[in-house]
Amino acid sequence: SGSAPDRSPAGDTTSPFDSQYVAGLDITDASIEYRDEQTGDHYRLSGFTLQTGALGAGGAVPVEVSMRLEDVSAGTGVALALSADAHFDASAASFSLADVDMRLDDSQVTGELTLASLDAGLPSLRFDFNVDQVDLDRYLAPAGDSEGEDEQAVLIPQDELAGLDI
Repeated sequence: SGSAPDRSPAGDTTSPFDSQYVAGLDITDASIEYRDEQTGDHYRLSGFTLQTGALGAGGAVPVEVSMRLEDVSAGTGVALALSADAHFDASAASFSLADVDMRLDDSQVTGELTLASLDAGLPSLRFDFNVDQVDLDRYLAPAGDSEGEDEQAVLIPQDELAGLDI
C-alpha cells in the first residue's frame, strides 16, 4: 500500500521535470481584458498566440509569441511578435533566450537575454539587444487627453534599482 519508496541517491540534484516531456504548446488567439471601474483603468491583451517546440527534451526550445497589448482608456497599444530559442538549465538555475528576433510595432529588436541565479533572492540579468528604430511618441496618450490634469514628473526608483544585478 502507498507509493514506492524513494530510491534516488542522496544529494541527487535532478529536477522532477528532467524526465517529463511535452511535445509542445500551441495557444491560438487568446485574449484577456482587465477593467477597474474605480480608477477607470482598462487594459486588453488580444490575439495572443504561443507556439513552442518540444519541452523537457533538453536543449533549446523554439518559441514564437505574438499579441497586441492595449491601454484602452488611454487609447494606446503595441503589437508584439517574438521568436527565440529558450533554454532552462535546472542545475545552473538559469533561463536564457537566444536568437531573439522581435518586432515591436515598427521596431526590430534582435539579441539575447539570460537570467542567472534564479534560486537567489534577486537573479542577475544579462542582455545584448540591437534596436533598429524606436518611436516613443507613439506610446503616449493622444494629445488633448490630459488637458486640465497636472503633469507630474516620473521619478526613477533609484533605491530599488541599486540592488539589482543588471
